[in-house]
Amino acid sequence: MRTYFRILSDVRFAALSVGQMVSLLGDVMFPMAVLFAALQNEVIDSELALLVGTAYAVRFAALAAVVLFAGGILDRVDPVRSAATADLVRVFAFGALVLWWNGGLTGLIIAMAAMIGACEAVSEPAILVIGPMVVERDGDRQSGDRADAAIGLMEALRNMFGVAGPPLAALLLASMGYRTGLAGCAAVFAVSAVLTLWAGSACEPSTKRSAAQDDDRALAQEALTGLGIVWRRPWLRYVQMLAVAQVLFAVGPWMVALPIVITNADSDGVRNYGLVLAAFAAGAILGSLIGGRVSVRRPGLIALPCLAVFGVAALATGLSAQLGTQLVAYFLAGVGTQIFDILKLRAIRRSVPENEHARAFSADFFFSFAALPLGQIIGTTLVSSMGAETVLAFGGIFVLATGLIPLSSREVREFGLLDSDAEINPYPHRHESVLS
Repeated sequence: MRTYFRILSDVRFAALSVGQMVSLLGDVMFPMAVLFAALQNEVIDSELALLVGTAYAVRFAALAAVVLFAGGILDRVDPVRSAATADLVRVFAFGALVLWWNGGLTGLIIAMAAMIGACEAVSEPAILVIGPMVVERDGDRQSGDRADAAIGLMEALRNMFGVAGPPLAALLLASMGYRTGLAGCAAVFAVSAVLTLWAGSACEPSTKRSAAQDDDRALAQEALTGLGIVWRRPWLRYVQMLAVAQVLFAVGPWMVALPIVITNADSDGVRNYGLVLAAFAAGAILGSLIGGRVSVRRPGLIALPCLAVFGVAALATGLSAQLGTQLVAYFLAGVGTQIFDILKLRAIRRSVPENEHARAFSADFFFSFAALPLGQIIGTTLVSSMGAETVLAFGGIFVLATGLIPLSSREVREFGLLDSDAEINPYPHRHESVLS
């Protein structure tokens, strides 16, 4: 814990983290505002599923379409200014929704959802680059442990606000309406932009990253480079294949079905939905702190079983367990999911050259989210035909049935770290530029 306190005593890192914490309220508020607006309009379940599913699908389709190109951009330009610009664009998007959205499925909500998703595609990998830059700005580029801890600490701090964020969002929406909630989103992203700019102003991009600005390769080739960086590492390839399968048949449908089951088509149920999200975020706090500091020889043996706990939570909701049981299940799912994410991000940092970090993180996000719009479309269709509870139960069973299969690979059990420590390049005669 002393390492975390030393990092947090850095005022610029603290400012960056506060910016990320408050921006989480905007991330949480958007889907809840869409849900609350639909409930205020007293739509039926099928219309609710269509509105929520469409907003989610468009948001993540835009994220997936932009995130690979964002990696190439972030390896060429200042990631601090890129992240701040993404925040300011979201200020405009939420402001437009406050002024002109009527709460229905319109072209405006579709366009703004796409804009919000595109901005997330830039800001999320940018922050993973900026955080280590801030803690290593004294020139000690070899401080890998501090960088690993910084990633875990940032996620933990964001998740601390995530505990309060969903109930606060639900309270704000219930008492003041969805327009006020959307105005709050605009405000928090403005705060995030200012803090990110100040926190990163003392950092200089690494020499390798600056030199990438002189590279005249097309961004399309850079995007393929990011895919190649991930795909040519067997452990990452197998993990991403698992991610795509689970997003299609579990996570995507879960995002559509969960609010329908928890709220039970009742605006008062939005508070219970906020509690479930808060329980997940609370677990993620603990998972972030554990993931940022735990040191194991074979991280995959810890990470994948932790990820599978999410299946238990989804199954509990699908079987209509008591709210208290669901809160415990989602707390544990938050712990497990975050341990998996942090261990994976740490392994990427250590196994991928620094000048390729942004593209590697962007490609990781791409594999995680590319299938999400289709998964949400599948979820919307299944909810209408089978019911939300059945969709959640099936998703939970699917996660539990598939979650440990990749552990049959030695590379997955080790997350590629043993080969990295031994300075082994599995493709010594190939330049990692494009997929082959």
